[in-house]
Amino acid sequence: MPIYDIDIKFLPWPRVLKSIESGEVDATFPAYYSDERAATSLFSKQFINSSVCFYQNKGAGISYTKLEDLIPYRIGIVNGYINTPEFDNAHYLNKNQVNSDNQNILKLISGRLELIVIDKFVAQYIINTSIPEANGKIELLEPVLQHKPLYLMVSKKNPQCQQIIDAFNSNLDKIQKNNSLNKILKKHGFK
Repeated sequence: MPIYDIDIKFLPWPRVLKSIESGEVDATFPAYYSDERAATSLFSKQFINSSVCFYQNKGAGISYTKLEDLIPYRIGIVNGYINTPEFDNAHYLNKNQVNSDNQNILKLISGRLELIVIDKFVAQYIINTSIPEANGKIELLEPVLQHKPLYLMVSKKNPQCQQIIDAFNSNLDKIQKNNSLNKILKKHGFK
């Protein structure tokens, strides 16, 4: 099994997608699957599930049972993200696009948005690592939009894309079987 040197960079999502399509970047994670992305990328086996959710400021009292209930609110989204087909096609909602989840969290806690759409694990990570002032100030709004599997996405422009996917899947199988993956996820608050 080959060994790969990894250089991890944090980039705005629209740039990640362009870089994957052009082959400038070999891979990204975590990624949601779509047929459009599968045209330019290979996907690993699923390595975890997450949830696409709305977050609101704590105590804001927003509730909904259908998307139409959210018409009065400014909703932050990230350019290039796949949320859910129903939400993405709800052109009647007041959606404000930015280039990063960090921007949306900051706009939410400052009152410039009433809701944001964000992956639950991404929200947790950002609050823990870069916007600790949001801790205890924002909360998940139930019900979640959708539970989604997460994958490694590798550019088809990389001539070794299938080898990379095979190596990832093989090692993923190993850490799932020996319970290492669960220990890692639990250690970082994802279980």
